[in-house]
Amino acid sequence: MERFILLEDIKDNTKYVNTYEDWGLILNNIEDPLPSPKTDYIANSGGDGTIDNTEALDEVKYNDRTPKFTFTMREKFNDIGKIKSKIANYIHGKRFKITMYRDLDYYYIGRISIEDFAINKATGTFKLVATCNPYKYKQNITIYKFNVDNERIVEITNERKNVVPKITISDDMKIEFEEHSYSLERGTHEVLNIYLKQGVNVLKIKGTGTFKIEYQEASL
Repeated sequence: MERFILLEDIKDNTKYVNTYEDWGLILNNIEDPLPSPKTDYIANSGGDGTIDNTEALDEVKYNDRTPKFTFTMREKFNDIGKIKSKIANYIHGKRFKITMYRDLDYYYIGRISIEDFAINKATGTFKLVATCNPYKYKQNITIYKFNVDNERIVEITNERKNVVPKITISDDMKIEFEEHSYSLERGTHEVLNIYLKQGVNVLKIKGTGTFKIEYQEASL
């Protein structure tokens, strides 16, 4: 299997590039450090140590992640400048969905720059450096659909990032989540207090009809 990354235009998902097949680039190395957490420690003047408010909003927040991809050009020496310009015109400074060959079920979102371009023994090398959102996102939106007859308890699994799901119901229903109840009319809703956490989330649905829940899962 050839090593590559896929770059999909954020504004037009019909436009994408496979770095190996479309540009003939050999992917030599991937650096993908985890994003650093945004910690919040407050001096504790009346006691030992510090007060940790990192999870004050019920979830750890993270800084950007910065994956780096090192490539070698397969082109002849005389064509290296042309290929460099072609690639730079397409991606330098722009935002893309980035998918790695070894993790095809997920994508990153980030702005890409070209760095460390060099010619060594008639071979061109360079890095693509991306400043990305902290999380990688599932390629497909997660969707559950249930038939409800009077009352139903459902378990919804979510990955690392908390998310407010989109809920669509065919008739008026009542949703119970974490000891709170929400009466919803027929249609599509995003209830800010119904947010799915990492792991299994339990919802109790009361009413009759179809219940659909959809959300974007994200992982570190």
